[in-house]
Amino acid sequence: MMRNICICILSIFLLGQLAADINEYHEKVTIKKHSGEDGQRFKLFAEGTEIGSVRRKSTSLTPQYCLLNHLSTQVAKANMRFFGSFVVFDVTDKSGALLGSIHEKLCMFYPKFKIITLEGENVADAVLNFWRTTWTITDPDNGHTIATLHRPFFRFSNNWDLFLHEVETMNVKPVHPHLFYTLLAIQSDKDYWGDQENFFEVLNTEELNSIGAIFEGVKPSKVDCAYAEQVAVEIEKTVGMEKPDIDKFSEIYQRTLDELFSDEHTDEQKAALIIMLKQACRF
Repeated sequence: MMRNICICILSIFLLGQLAADINEYHEKVTIKKHSGEDGQRFKLFAEGTEIGSVRRKSTSLTPQYCLLNHLSTQVAKANMRFFGSFVVFDVTDKSGALLGSIHEKLCMFYPKFKIITLEGENVADAVLNFWRTTWTITDPDNGHTIATLHRPFFRFSNNWDLFLHEVETMNVKPVHPHLFYTLLAIQSDKDYWGDQENFFEVLNTEELNSIGAIFEGVKPSKVDCAYAEQVAVEIEKTVGMEKPDIDKFSEIYQRTLDELFSDEHTDEQKAALIIMLKQACRF
């Protein structure tokens, strides 16, 4: 009896190990950033199991990322280059054959990227929201949301969660999982390689300084921060994310300023909103 139970438990464990694989897509993947002697590493977890990791090489002149499986064997690599107004990451397999590319548009507002296949087909578009907490990845053929990559604004670590809404869509599209998982780490590390000057901050420095001085010394709690983040999300939903541009960026900015003069929020909650607004505008 005990022997059968042990065999059953072992079988479940082995099936769990086989189910979480870097060679296939998963509905939810968590990306956790770690620092080590060999540079920054981003561990990928699915279904509670580490399926692999992506390491940023610290010795290269431009950012380079290596995708490793759960046995720490390299299975893909991404090299960064510039092409016009785009930052391009070319992703190759372990033999050096091209899997596809990630093209990110250099823009002041709402960073965007595209996934380009080996054949040059654009199979996914993505845009980063105002608060720089969520990448929304859509199908360019029909506009459907394929996946979201999210992190909380107020956080103690730079961990991201991928929610793949249409696994079947990704299985049908010619996008290799190794290309997709390398992309996750690259975007999780955007604060390192893509910290661009945002000219919106120059236009509003005096205004934000003036309003921020009103709440100087006010210390928001974790509850206040969570409340402010929910207010911020609702503002962005109200404005909408269809075809984001400078006008929508300005409208979110102005609506958030309006909330700072509302009697519905405490000073601590407003102080948390100020923190979010300054960070979103790279101030």
